[in-house]
Amino acid sequence: NAQLRKFLELKSENQDFKPVSAAVVGRDPGNLFGQFTIDQGTRSGIALNDPVVTDAGVIGWVSTVSADYSRVTTILSPETKISAIDTVNRETGVIGCDIESADKNLLKLQYLSSGTTVKAGDVIVTNGIGGVYPRNLIVGTVKSAQHSKYDVSFYAEVTPAVSVKDVHDVMVITSFLGQGQTLEKALSPSSSSSSSSGGK
Repeated sequence: NAQLRKFLELKSENQDFKPVSAAVVGRDPGNLFGQFTIDQGTRSGIALNDPVVTDAGVIGWVSTVSADYSRVTTILSPETKISAIDTVNRETGVIGCDIESADKNLLKLQYLSSGTTVKAGDVIVTNGIGGVYPRNLIVGTVKSAQHSKYDVSFYAEVTPAVSVKDVHDVMVITSFLGQGQTLEKALSPSSSSSSSSGGK
C-alpha cells in the first residue's frame, strides 16, 4: 500500500504519465546486471522500450514482452544508455555502464567536458532526449569525477538511486509526453510548429 501511494504521488506530479504497477517475479542469479522479470505484459499496455522506475528513480527498460510477463534490462546493463543532466550545473552527459562498474553497483555519466564542474553529491536526472525516458527522473548521485584511462574525456561515477538487485515492486510508464521523440524530431521545424500547437 505504501508503494502504491508513492506511485500515485508520482502520477499526480506527472499528469502525462500512464503508469502500470508490476511486481518482480523472477531473477537470473547469474546475471551480473540484475535483469529481472515482472508480472505484467501487453495485456496491461506494456510495450518494448517502456521505461521502468520506482518512486525513488530509474530502474531500466522493457527489453522483452509477452502477454502477461515482461523482461526488464536494468541501468547496470551495457545495453542501457540514458541522456542525463546534472541538476546543479546543468551539464549533460550519457549514463552508461560496463562490467567493471556494474560489479561495483556504479554507473558512469560519460562524455563530460574537460572543464567539467560535476562533483560528488550532485544529483543526476534524465533530460528527456531520445524519447525513451521522461524528463526529471532521478538516476543517481555523483560519487566522484574521473579522467578516462582510455582517452582524454572525463566521466563521473554515479551511485544509482535504486538498488536494481533488491527491488520488488516497479512502475512501467507506458505513455508520457514526448515518448518516442528523437532529438532530430525535437529540433526539426515541423516538430517546433506542432509543439507550439499543442502536439507531441
